[in-house]
Amino acid sequence: MKPTSSVVTGMLLATISAAISNTATYKLAIESKVPALSNATLVLKDEAAIGSDLNALGSFSTGEPRSAYTFTITPNATDSSLLAFNGAVRKTHLIFNGDKRALGLFDVAIGADPVPKSEAEETRTWFLIDPTDPMGVRVAGNVKGFNGWDGPGTWRACTNGTIDYQMYWFDGLSDLTKIVSGCESVKVRLVEVASSATTTLLPQPSGSGFITGVVAPSQTATRSGWIPGVPAPTQSVSGNATRTGAPKPSEFAGIANEVGVVWKWMAVAVGLGAIAAW
Repeated sequence: MKPTSSVVTGMLLATISAAISNTATYKLAIESKVPALSNATLVLKDEAAIGSDLNALGSFSTGEPRSAYTFTITPNATDSSLLAFNGAVRKTHLIFNGDKRALGLFDVAIGADPVPKSEAEETRTWFLIDPTDPMGVRVAGNVKGFNGWDGPGTWRACTNGTIDYQMYWFDGLSDLTKIVSGCESVKVRLVEVASSATTTLLPQPSGSGFITGVVAPSQTATRSGWIPGVPAPTQSVSGNATRTGAPKPSEFAGIANEVGVVWKWMAVAVGLGAIAAW
């Protein structure tokens, strides 16, 4: 049986979601052709906020310098393709809230999600990984459809009359200019900033260039190249050869002794013969 496109999409989303670590720390970066937004990291509008109120995320160039918003990822207990982005610094999480046609991205304390005031408003709390981009982020719909939880929508970074950019999820079906202004189409991607895995580094070599923990040869005793621990030959040789002269053959000590004894006895015999003749 040939699998349907919804099954294939679900399999892709599940596979990609499985590659996301739930022990690592991430941040969100903007991908855009606009120089002011290219590679910008999402930050909180108000880093000093307590967390119970909605705190917008975007690219803010005014005010005090801000740190990147960091978070961990937790998959849904019943569907691992649905991901929750929980703040790494405080007990908060990322949500989308506001007009259904252009939901704003906010950080809020866990358990303090706002209740929609009308049917025109909505709150979403789950994210998806883009099936065409392993690190691309999309927003999960509130209703599971033909393509799973993924539905129409794209990211927008909007100034809305300011010089700062705030993030929105645009449904792509409405006139965005009636909701917010100064918008640019962008992509949002995950960037891992820290991992729970530990890495064991190899020992660094010492300043002399030898391996740490291995005794290096001294500057004098082993400079000649002999193996450490084995006595090296002396520079002056006590045998019958010198450093510059040619080898000198030596006599066999045992034979020399025997020949000397024979000559002595022959000399004694000759002497006795001479006395007898006289």
